[in-house]
Amino acid sequence: MSATEPALPGGLLDAAFRDGRRQRLRPGTVLFSEGDVSNRVVLLLSGRVKVSSFSEEVQETVLGFRGAGDVLGELSAIDGGEHSTTVSVVESGEAMVVPADRFLAALETMPGLALVLLRSIVGRLRDADRKRAEFTALDVVGRVAHRLVDLADDYGEPGEDGIRISLPISQRELAGWSVRRARP
Repeated sequence: MSATEPALPGGLLDAAFRDGRRQRLRPGTVLFSEGDVSNRVVLLLSGRVKVSSFSEEVQETVLGFRGAGDVLGELSAIDGGEHSTTVSVVESGEAMVVPADRFLAALETMPGLALVLLRSIVGRLRDADRKRAEFTALDVVGRVAHRLVDLADDYGEPGEDGIRISLPISQRELAGWSVRRARP
């Protein structure tokens, strides 16, 4: 590993991904597609990805963004089911990739890894519950305002004129993350 390459996080994730394959991430690359069967698990070392779902009319709903230290594809690896979302790269970076069966073996031999993973999943579930409650209680302007506050908290960089959100997100993606879609 060169001095410019990101290091693996310490501890249990390091052990689970130690023998993984390093992958460069380029914007626009799709890591997982909704409906595909899992065969790998990804640990983001740097960069950012967008997690989305698509309707039958191919309308994108942004569910969230993930960054360094986040594990992707673990749910499908655990239950053997299809990916429930599409994950695409929005900011260049690097990741470590391991086969799903190797990740499952690590879960079986390292109970602490399962607890780390469970805490991450619980955090995402709580976030999804909070957003679902917002969709019910707030109008479009309120939901967009909440998303902008979330973006400022997670990706904001203070400047002379206010806070600049460093995440490359389009207006369409912001709308897809904020607007409740009517279901037929």
